Amino acid sequence: MALLKKSAAVAEPFVVPSLESVSSEYGRLISQRASLSAEDTALREEAERLYEQIRTMPAPKIPVAVAEKLGDAVEDSKAKLTARYREIERERAVIDAALAELRRRIDVEKGRASVAVCEVVKPEFGKRVAAAAKALEAAHAARMAYVQLIDALNAEDVQWTRLGSMSFGFLGDHLDGHVQRFIREAKEHGYYA
Repeated sequence: MALLKKSAAVAEPFVVPSLESVSSEYGRLISQRASLSAEDTALREEAERLYEQIRTMPAPKIPVAVAEKLGDAVEDSKAKLTARYREIERERAVIDAALAELRRRIDVEKGRASVAVCEVVKPEFGKRVAAAAKALEAAHAARMAYVQLIDALNAEDVQWTRLGSMSFGFLGDHLDGHVQRFIREAKEHGYYA
């Protein structure tokens, strides 16, 4: 497979600003989400350890209530572990609700920040759309010259396919194909005159 040569028209690098760089609120929300997610992960891991401890804990020799009646020293580790497990589940439910609200807030702020990024990028975007439209117009002109030559060969009944039958079909119809559609959209958006 042959490597494509780099075009002289390769655009200069352009750094698109991040959403966080144009919106400190977006950055704050993302940071808060990461913090809550980390807290939830730690709680989930603790809950998994507790569950395994509770599951594998041997049953007491006599029920806790009976031991208490008899005045025996009672240490109900299982009850403590179970209480902590339930507490973790409650904490995780609150975190889940907070994360859901954060997702909503992030979506709203992402829209605002995206508008700001688009305003910064718009001149460069327009420049690149115009360059692409100009190059596509040149490609279309080359295509039409090629088609004109093929038509002339066909008019003379020349068996010209031995020269190589190349197709511009990927550009769509030569009168209203992909090139024309791209250029039309570039003009409609004000990027190309």
